[in-house]
Amino acid sequence: MTAVNDTLTVRSGMRTWTVRAGTIATIGRDGDLVLDNPTVSRVHATVYFDSGWWIRDEGSAGGLWADGKRERIVRLGGEKLIHLGDPSSGAPALVFSPLLDTGIGAPTPFGRMDADSPGRAPRGEVAIGRAAENDVALSDLLVSRRHCVIVADESGLRVRDLGSRNGTFLDGERVSGTVECPDGALLTVGNTDFRVSMDGGLPVVEPAVEGPGLRLERVAYHAGTGRKARALLHEVGIEAPHGRFMAVIGPTGAGKSTLMSILTGQKSPSKGRATFDGMDIAANFDALRTRIGFVPQEDIIHRTLQLQDALDFAAQLRLPPDVTAEERGKRVRTVLEELGLSQQARTSIARLSGGQRKRASVALELLTEPAMLILDEPTSGLDPDMDRQVMALLRRIADSGRIVVVVTHRPESIGVCDYLLVLARGGSPAYTGRPQEALQYFGVDEWDKAFGLAANQADDLLERYLATEASRPVPPASGPFKSKRAPSVSPPLRQYRALISRQLRLMTADVGYSVFLAALPVVLGFLALIVPGDAGFGVPAPARIGEPSQLLVLLVVGAAVTGMALTVRDLVGEREIFRREAAAGLRPLIYLLAKLTVAAALCFVQSAVMVAILLSRKPEPVHHILSPIAGVDLWIAVSLTAIASAALGLAASAWAKSSEQVMPILAVGIMAQLVLAGGLIPVTGRQGLEQLSALIPSRWGFALGAESIDLRSLVPSSEKDWLWEALPERAWLAIGALVIAIIVACAIALVRLIRLPGPAR
Repeated sequence: MTAVNDTLTVRSGMRTWTVRAGTIATIGRDGDLVLDNPTVSRVHATVYFDSGWWIRDEGSAGGLWADGKRERIVRLGGEKLIHLGDPSSGAPALVFSPLLDTGIGAPTPFGRMDADSPGRAPRGEVAIGRAAENDVALSDLLVSRRHCVIVADESGLRVRDLGSRNGTFLDGERVSGTVECPDGALLTVGNTDFRVSMDGGLPVVEPAVEGPGLRLERVAYHAGTGRKARALLHEVGIEAPHGRFMAVIGPTGAGKSTLMSILTGQKSPSKGRATFDGMDIAANFDALRTRIGFVPQEDIIHRTLQLQDALDFAAQLRLPPDVTAEERGKRVRTVLEELGLSQQARTSIARLSGGQRKRASVALELLTEPAMLILDEPTSGLDPDMDRQVMALLRRIADSGRIVVVVTHRPESIGVCDYLLVLARGGSPAYTGRPQEALQYFGVDEWDKAFGLAANQADDLLERYLATEASRPVPPASGPFKSKRAPSVSPPLRQYRALISRQLRLMTADVGYSVFLAALPVVLGFLALIVPGDAGFGVPAPARIGEPSQLLVLLVVGAAVTGMALTVRDLVGEREIFRREAAAGLRPLIYLLAKLTVAAALCFVQSAVMVAILLSRKPEPVHHILSPIAGVDLWIAVSLTAIASAALGLAASAWAKSSEQVMPILAVGIMAQLVLAGGLIPVTGRQGLEQLSALIPSRWGFALGAESIDLRSLVPSSEKDWLWEALPERAWLAIGALVIAIIVACAIALVRLIRLPGPAR
């Protein structure tokens, strides 16, 4: 497959045009390639072929911008991103790229193979993927390099998935291996739909007609069942084709959150249907997952990271593993340019303005080029001017061909929207139509009065709404597509590596936290040196008989402090980010294992620092069980205690309701580990206390340390705890108990992560 020079594709959002050599195509509000955007001139530019493809500015106000500079004429060699105006102001972008020869006469976007030739698919097959050698080559990064194959022979049509990460879908059903393909079936690859048929015994793959967009057909939702059922939505109807900007407003208790849950596939309607491009949203959640982007009210993005790094890590988690770092970086840069954030790429997210942070949250969703973008209160907390800027940005995103749905309580800027849905209290629709006609419909002159009607006269408004809607025909039901929810977009190992890399970057980006982590084991190590005596872990003098035990208590409890401090704020602080990433395909187990891996590695290092500082000034143990190298047994005991405590911190962080609960949990946890370790207060033989101590990592860590230094021999007067016997079987028992504690704590955290609801509405 080779690119041909006499055919060019031009893409803006979800819209695609084909321009052939010999044709001079105009771009603008009144051009051959229409961009209905107020910032675009009536005839903004022309595209033509002259020994190559060129784009020329036609005296537009905004100009042509390429690679961050304004140009009068640009040669379009290979794929090229051009902005019709200054990209820093959010000007619309166009992507120019050559088409691929499909092997049938004149180049067309998609087609069939009717002859064998070098580098082409065999007769009767059409290969689809991102690589140029495919018969149908797509630039969509959600598509694997070799995604699927359509085969036609005497037995009919078949579709074979080639191990794609995002899946191949046939009439909404995910393809596993090879399946039969009905003639005219809808094939979904990434964000692209095709119709598959046969012609003369050969497969034909053609772009599907653009779907109808978002449609709600008299949707209702009830919470609970039977007599306890409570209606949260009533008879809501929506029709929003591609390229439309819709606002949803209403008073508190109007069902806006419930509606968003239905639009994002988190809830299925109790009555009616919610479809996107003809597919039931809830039933086809996996097929539509990458087409529907959701931006919650809170900015769910790591504020300590630089913007470009945050987007790159998100792309690693959401895009297939065969996407190269160069391709990923190009996609990130394209999104930044589209949203006017290129100048802020290396800026910490915490230093961005409120509007820029909101655009950063939108950028996360645009990485996968969704066809519909849903935003919850995107202008909440912004001043009026920033409100207008964000809404203008969303208007431009809709003009690129996407459906944009905004749920807001601020009606001041909804004039830029095409369509308005007003919900009354209890989830009753009160008005659908143009925003400019809403106040007249309600018979008021202010939105506060309209909200008052929606809050207090919901039944009357619903009756009027239904009477108005009765004259409109109910759209025909779409095909009964159903799909199984399938694995995430990125394989476990890729997610694991990306999460570890991100976790390390988060730690180093927070300078104060990094200094704290580096200083903590040093401080704890030196604090242990204040224990009086010079015997260390040798035989103590009668006057300092408690020296070995006291040193061991400080080491073990210090390990518990470092372990819990590493993780106790981790999961609760990232809860909203995890919810959104889980909805995009992140596996909770992989997320948890990545957190534990980084924590474990740091625990090993911090424990080594603590033990090394102590043994640099105190005599080392003469006894050993696990290793003949002095201090290794102690290091193992301290490290495992720290790791088990880190796992306990993850469990506590997973179940904490808020970040404010973290410090009390940490304080109680440290006190429990100090008291129940067994070296400070005897626990053996004390009913209830001994059993409770078995649940605490420091109890087993102290026991392992006591066994390794043979504490009972060093201090004959010490507690005759059976766990402290210097025997290999006792040491392995303590190690096994610590490993089990790690597993149990992680299981407790995992249960919580799995049970967390979807992204907060």
